[in-house]
Amino acid sequence: MLDLLTRMTHAGESMTVRYTRKSDDSVELLIQPALGDDADLVTDEDAMKARAALCRPVLFRGSHADVSECFTRHVQANVDARQQLRDSYDDLTSATKEAAKSAAQAAASKKAKTAASAKAANTDTTATTTKADSTTESQAEATPKADTAPASNPSSLF
Repeated sequence: MLDLLTRMTHAGESMTVRYTRKSDDSVELLIQPALGDDADLVTDEDAMKARAALCRPVLFRGSHADVSECFTRHVQANVDARQQLRDSYDDLTSATKEAAKSAAQAAASKKAKTAASAKAANTDTTATTTKADSTTESQAEATPKADTAPASNPSSLF
């Protein structure tokens, strides 16, 4: 029986086992899981339901052979369920990590594109400003400078 109890529990878990032999040679085996967390700290409704299900005692009654057989089947079902739960948890954890990694890569890619766009826009503005400045300088050089001396032609109004 201890081997079966060992298969049902993990390190740090405990349970109460009560074995009663009746006067008619029938037996009762009561198994009560003992959860270590503080029930008052659990506020989520789904977590409270899960906690209640995990705390539910299991009672086997009958002949010694029947109880032993039922208990063995119960332990195997419990072990299988825990393994499925562990596999589901591992799959969920892996998927969550993969999604987080993908989101981080997408954010980094978007940030790099935004930075590249900003740099390209800044380069285009600088190039346009430089081009405009050089055009203004070219026009200034091409425009003849007005002579500030008075006109020497007296018939001209200017």
